Amino acid sequence: PQVVSVIPVEERIADRELLQLAAAAEESSTHPLAVAIVDKVRRMGMAIPGHTNTQVFTARGVETQVGQRSVRVGSRRFMTENQMDLTPVVDPVHRLARAGESIVYVADSDGLLGVLGIQDTLRENMKKAINRLRYTGIDDIILLTGDVEQHAEIVANRMAMDRFKAEVMPDDKAEAVLKLQSRGTHVVMVGDGINDAPALAYADVGVAM
Repeated sequence: PQVVSVIPVEERIADRELLQLAAAAEESSTHPLAVAIVDKVRRMGMAIPGHTNTQVFTARGVETQVGQRSVRVGSRRFMTENQMDLTPVVDPVHRLARAGESIVYVADSDGLLGVLGIQDTLRENMKKAINRLRYTGIDDIILLTGDVEQHAEIVANRMAMDRFKAEVMPDDKAEAVLKLQSRGTHVVMVGDGINDAPALAYADVGVAM
């Protein structure tokens, strides 16, 4: 994944500072989107600000202290749970989502600072792998993702998946597995092995990437 869009809230912050604060929160994370943000800052030759008291909120985001500022980086749900006004970025977020970019929100104690758009290119052999699964008799392939609906729809359509569910939490994924099993269906769950751990554990077969 690569950071391709940097959209600060007008008059609150500059592009470079937005990236630097996001990198401070994400510096110790191994999540692919976090790695993309940190890599972007380092490639631009910018310093990552000193920070303390980093907290991870599962499937939501990260919070850290940069000087006197509490910096939060993460999903829309993470922002709304912290009473952030997302109105200033509604139009840009729709535009980025339509382009297939994953959206990362950045805020501090005073409110929203901006958003980052991250492009994650699908592997060339992904669709072929899904087709092979169908040939073996797997007849219902579902995308469960924490991404926003527009982005999830783009990926699901591109990969010819049967259906998708967007903005789901780890517990929601586990519940989806249990619901399928309650109908007598055998379930193979493929996930990243971190946020997807509950669903992987419940599935008849769990594949941790």
